[in-house]
Amino acid sequence: MQLSGERLPAKKPKKIPPLASKPKPGYNFLRIPAGLQADGPAARFLRAQAPAAAIESAPPAAAQSTPQNTVDLATLSRWIVLWLEAREGRRAPMSLRRGPYSPAVIEDLRRATSPATGGARLLRVHAQKTRFGQIRFSASAFYDGRVRAIAGFLDDGEGRHGTRSPQRSRGELRAGLWRVEHIHLI
Repeated sequence: MQLSGERLPAKKPKKIPPLASKPKPGYNFLRIPAGLQADGPAARFLRAQAPAAAIESAPPAAAQSTPQNTVDLATLSRWIVLWLEAREGRRAPMSLRRGPYSPAVIEDLRRATSPATGGARLLRVHAQKTRFGQIRFSASAFYDGRVRAIAGFLDDGEGRHGTRSPQRSRGELRAGLWRVEHIHLI
């Protein structure tokens, strides 16, 4: 029983030994990885320098034409999250004007007046290269209390002859910049 004004002595924190200080039998996952130790099996790679001749003679890796090499999923995810924020009303649609969105996408956002209750959360993103100069994507997001699908496509403006967007500047086309041409909440 504690009287008013009296304090109990503070408990000292339990001293925990360092996690990887001593190997424990049967618990190998608690040891320092052998590759990080100076005397471990990977020590020869830590000390050895790569020969310069091997680096110079290696052929350059050819860039593959995949969605991961053109627009990585992290960048695409950021673009979708920004679009979701504008769709919810947490961001002005005109703030996306200088981003990688076509004027049609921004106009659709300005017309969409459906403020969601609660924050949207992006769950998954999938991208698929469909033809030269175009990537289709789909995503799932928790939006307005349920899981919704998002579909759209990116275009680099260099598709088939005569199909390029008239709003693209020549500088954008030369740089090969991707732009969200269509995005839709399903």
